[in-house]
Amino acid sequence: MSFPNLQVTNSGKAMMLAVLSGAPLVFTKIVLGNGNQPANQDVLTAVQNPQAEGTIDSYTRDDTIAKVHWSLDSQTVVNGFDWTEYGLYASSTLDENDEVVPGSDVLFSYAYNEGSPQPIAAGNAETPIQIEADINIAVGTAKNVNAVVSEYSAYASKEDFNTHISERNPHGTRPEDIGLSNVDNTSDSGAIPSFEEAETLVTINSGETASTLWGKVKKLFTSFIAHLSANNPHAITPSKIGASATGHKHSAGDITSGVLSVANGGTGGNTGNISMNSDGTYSAVSANKYRSVRTLALSPGKWLCLLTLSTDNWGGAGNVEVFLTGEAYTSNVAGISAYSQCNTEVYLDGSDSYKSFTVPMIINQVSTSQKHIVTVKPSRNSRWKCYWNAIRII
Repeated sequence: MSFPNLQVTNSGKAMMLAVLSGAPLVFTKIVLGNGNQPANQDVLTAVQNPQAEGTIDSYTRDDTIAKVHWSLDSQTVVNGFDWTEYGLYASSTLDENDEVVPGSDVLFSYAYNEGSPQPIAAGNAETPIQIEADINIAVGTAKNVNAVVSEYSAYASKEDFNTHISERNPHGTRPEDIGLSNVDNTSDSGAIPSFEEAETLVTINSGETASTLWGKVKKLFTSFIAHLSANNPHAITPSKIGASATGHKHSAGDITSGVLSVANGGTGGNTGNISMNSDGTYSAVSANKYRSVRTLALSPGKWLCLLTLSTDNWGGAGNVEVFLTGEAYTSNVAGISAYSQCNTEVYLDGSDSYKSFTVPMIINQVSTSQKHIVTVKPSRNSRWKCYWNAIRII
């Protein structure tokens, strides 16, 4: 929940004028409430509907700025409430001992939040909360400004906590207080264990002494190192693992997979591999413009490809040219830089809108990075797509 800055009331302004003339000013308490938004908070002399009091935990002065740090522990709250307002109280009436006269303090500054109120549960809630905040008050050159600081803050301030943790042994703990007098004063890395190697390889068990455990570990390492150094410690023979003789031959009928090199009478490639792509969507191509409609995905080798191109809105006689380009043209262009292996022109009559034809070709795919992209140039505005089948021949 976010409150606006505290606004000094008319009573607070009167006390500020008096303190500049030498009168005392003592900040006494923080009061939280659940009242409604006041019509004019300047005239308030108290929080409208008080529900809980916070404690002033510290008061500091920095030149012309007085800082009041306050807190509220929800465990001190008797009845839960929705927090909507709070105020800082102060008094200018002191007795002969410079103590605030009871009941003389009034509302010095006030704030109301117009947003959603923050629920504050009663002290018996399962999850208590702690609210803390600072209030800065411009007091000018006034000297006689102070605050009533509570002797029982619920939590240590950040400054007190940082001072506490920066001290060396702030609790005065001695080695014998935590049992350190019963152990050797050495680090784990500097400890020197004493043990004898076990006679046989046996498992370790919970509750054994450190010397017994290390003796078993030593036996394990000694046996393992000897095992690694032995020649064929498992006595493995070729017949036990189904291995063939060092020198042997196979007939052609024994070769059922893999690639046979040219030196051994093969093609050096995965001949017979088949690639294809039958799906696709139509792309609109303007008359006498170029546009790519399909990219061929081929592995290195020589392929026999069948490109089947189709249009669904031809509607008249004309020609269409088919190219294999190394660059993709995703929109209609007036010209192309170059084409790779194919330039075929097909005449289509105007008997119906749907037309389809197949173009065979041999493609030499040098590397996986080489691109072969099907690009068309129709003489009519039309939509085209392409699906392809390929079989590797080398």
